[in-house]
Parts: sequence; structure tokens; C-alpha cells
Amino acid sequence: MRPGLVALLVALVVPAAARAQAPAAAPPGREPATCAFKVVHALPDGDGSMDPQINMLREDLKKPPFTAWKTFKLLSRNEQELAEGATASFTTPDGHKALLTYAGHLERAGKQAIRVVLDFKGDKSDARTSLTIDEGGHFVVAGHKWQSGILVYAVSCKRRR
Repeated sequence: MRPGLVALLVALVVPAAARAQAPAAAPPGREPATCAFKVVHALPDGDGSMDPQINMLREDLKKPPFTAWKTFKLLSRNEQELAEGATASFTTPDGHKALLTYAGHLERAGKQAIRVVLDFKGDKSDARTSLTIDEGGHFVVAGHKWQSGILVYAVSCKRRR
């Protein structure tokens, strides 16, 4: 084979191979989201304290249906990066399975928002909550009774840009 032809083939094939190996960027608006799933133990008595790691939830935990609970302690925090449509699985302290799905991104009233679905698989029944939250914001939902209190779940998501 002639040297000029070999050089031409190398010039054509090598960039194509390099392009094939480069990771594809997500289309605009479909960037992955980093989602956090926090589990808080709420107790009706105790010293009335709030774990400093959940101060961002303080205002939500002072409103119904959480007003019956006085002491709040963070039990776990799990964070996962999820592609749109992907689901992360977590086990709650009471042994139930929680599934968190990043359902998509949207813009509403000029703000960026994240759609999420939170599924709980129980022994006798399941629960499913679909919500849209401001990007970087959170939602809080009361969970099962556990060790003289209840479990509270907080979810937040933010896209990687």
C-alpha cells in the first residue's frame, strides 16, 4: 500500500474512532439530576431539638402534619445522580423499599422545576407520590410509624449543568 494512502486512511479512521469513544452529552434540558433522599426520625417528646444537618427542613417541620412531633434526628442521607427516567432504590430504617425516579425537568412560571416520583413498597400496600418541586428545593412527606415516632422522608433534586 502506498504511504500517502495509508496516511489518508489513518487521518479518516482515527478521528472517527475517537468520536465514537467520547461520551455523548445529554441534550439541553435533559441533563442528569443529583437527587437526595433523607430519612428523619420524628419523636413526639424528647428535648425538642432538631438535628443541625436538617436545618433546611425546619420551616416544613414546624407546619402540619408535623406539629405533633418535637424532636427530629437525621437517620440517613443518600444521594444519587440520575438520568431522566432513571430510578434509585433505598431501604428505609423500618425495612421498606423506597424508589425515587427522576421523571424530568420543566420550566414553570419562569422557574426551573424537577418532576419526581417516590414509591414505597410495603408489606400489605404500596404508596406512590408524584410531585413537581422547584429545582434545588425539597419536599417532605410523613412516613410509617417507627420506634415511638414516625419516619419523615425529604427529597431534593438539582440538575447538573
